[in-house]
Amino acid sequence: MFLEAIAASEPVHLWTDNEAGCAGPSAEAVFRVIKELPFGQRLKVVGGCPELGGWNPRKAISMEWNNGHVWVAKAKLRPGTYEFKLFVASSDSDEAVYWETDAGNRVLKVPHAASKIKTEVMFGKVEAMKVLSDDGGDLPHMP
Repeated sequence: MFLEAIAASEPVHLWTDNEAGCAGPSAEAVFRVIKELPFGQRLKVVGGCPELGGWNPRKAISMEWNNGHVWVAKAKLRPGTYEFKLFVASSDSDEAVYWETDAGNRVLKVPHAASKIKTEVMFGKVEAMKVLSDDGGDLPHMP
């Protein structure tokens, strides 16, 4: 099952359904990015909620490198709408070397019924994002 993923045209503040009194169990959000980086650099994901670092690069989630230049990170997110960005950091620092794009934030909607959300993005292309829930099969390959 595909879930809605949209690109924000301007940076805006995070809001979640939880702030409006929504309750629900957390889903495991898996972020997957294919990006070749030089030795000594790594990818990080940061967003407007505490689980994604509260827009603080020092608290952002470090992504783990895998064969094929696939970077993966996981976070527990309750049902709601979350904004996030990717950035490249130095391996010896949490400071951003450069941000993914100036085109706005990525937006991820976590539905109430999901226990696992798989998100695959293309670094630098905010509009290129696929999201599947745990019952949606394998994560599709991005062109």
